Amino acid sequence: MVLNEHDKRRAASIRRMIRASPLVPDSVLGGSGFCLKSFARGRKRNLVSHNPANAVEVPAPVERAPAIFTPDQVRTILEFARGFSNPAKAGCAKAP
Repeated sequence: MVLNEHDKRRAASIRRMIRASPLVPDSVLGGSGFCLKSFARGRKRNLVSHNPANAVEVPAPVERAPAIFTPDQVRTILEFARGFSNPAKAGCAKAP
């Protein structure tokens, strides 16, 4: 794909925005995905001649270990859930 000067400046601007962003990589990926999809829709509807967001390199997603609850957190969640079977225990008003 050949970009005209305007689109090259636009792509460079998007790259600078991504690099300077204090956001976590997942947020940047989501934002760049939004740009890609928006321009793709515009392209499909003949509103733009091509998708300038295709020229932007996005960061790789960050792999994270799944969050694991501590035993105290599980205990708290279970105690709260048990309260729903006994509204008085959960601090809820009695149903009329």
